[in-house]
Amino acid sequence: MLRLGGRSFSSDIKELAIKGLQPLRNPHYDLFGAPMLSLREVVDRYLAVARQFGEPVSLSAFQLSPAEIQALFNVLDEDYHLSRFLHFSHVEGEAYVISGASVTHVSIDSGIQSML
Repeated sequence: MLRLGGRSFSSDIKELAIKGLQPLRNPHYDLFGAPMLSLREVVDRYLAVARQFGEPVSLSAFQLSPAEIQALFNVLDEDYHLSRFLHFSHVEGEAYVISGASVTHVSIDSGIQSML
């Protein structure tokens, strides 16, 4: 039984195991257990393509697998302090599901620098 903050999660984990799914071990790791990019690395890769904050960049430009892109940006979008700097859009290009929405691009506000 896993206890976190006074809550028990054994039934959730057991249910996932029955379905053949594995829960994420750590939010800083993707579905395959490989470390994800740090926030600094995400911003650096973004700026290498965008050249300045606020410009939309294709999610595929981050040079990660589709599963890694979805895992990484879902984690970032679920963080209240970070998500306010991320703006997702759907235009032409390869689409990914981020927080339940189909998106192709992200633009990042310069304010994210305060989080680095």
